[in-house]
Amino acid sequence: MPRNRGFTLIELLVVITIIGLLMSILMPALQRARKQARAVACQANLHQWSFVFSMYLDDSEGRFSEFSPEVEHIWMAVMKPYYQERDICLCPTTTKTWLDGVIGTFVAWDWRGSVDLLHDEFYEYYAECYGSYGKNSWLSHCEWEGRGPLCWRNIKDVQRAADVPLLLDSNFMGGFPYDRDEPPPHDGYFDVGYDETCRYCINRHNGYINSLFVDYSVRKIGLKELWKLKWHRQFDTNGPWTVAGGVRKGDWPDWMKNFKDY
Repeated sequence: MPRNRGFTLIELLVVITIIGLLMSILMPALQRARKQARAVACQANLHQWSFVFSMYLDDSEGRFSEFSPEVEHIWMAVMKPYYQERDICLCPTTTKTWLDGVIGTFVAWDWRGSVDLLHDEFYEYYAECYGSYGKNSWLSHCEWEGRGPLCWRNIKDVQRAADVPLLLDSNFMGGFPYDRDEPPPHDGYFDVGYDETCRYCINRHNGYINSLFVDYSVRKIGLKELWKLKWHRQFDTNGPWTVAGGVRKGDWPDWMKNFKDY
């Protein structure tokens, strides 16, 4: 009777080595594909938010919501009647919120742990306010610290709507960027008292973030491109942190130096 011959040890080692090599080649490609899929899903979320804002602005005759430091008019609370799906609140890259005790690039802002600090009449609205997107707060009724003249109060008044961001990847619910804002010293940096452009300047999508614009278009924007967007009425899109404004590669923090210039 013929004897069945199995694999030798050397043959098994060769096969294992080949499998290991194939995995080392495929894993980076799989990781890139996973990141790209999450970025696409993030943009899909922002497309959903375009419908939410469109419905709200239609009902309000184009008027943006109020902003006040005394009573927090959180945009997500204002939009609550216009959406049901909670998944659109989070970019797929974000897996944690403030409730996990951390702040960073892939962390969502969250008011659910702070409702005990708010008046009881606001509990119903703010208890569900969390997300990984931040609104451009210049699109609001705001008289705080003389900001009113820079704000767009009505969508009908917005010029160059394709350059005016409405909702973006962010580690805070919103902000008031200025053209002279300093870039964050490191990725994921957050400080309420720091220049507010840093809230959006996070490396969530390989040197880019995703943004919904006032014309309801959605696209990715480079982190240095944040200083080229038209955030408010008098925002200088050729300010000191743009190529036209004279910025040099060495002026940027180390973590941003190799990103695309604008």
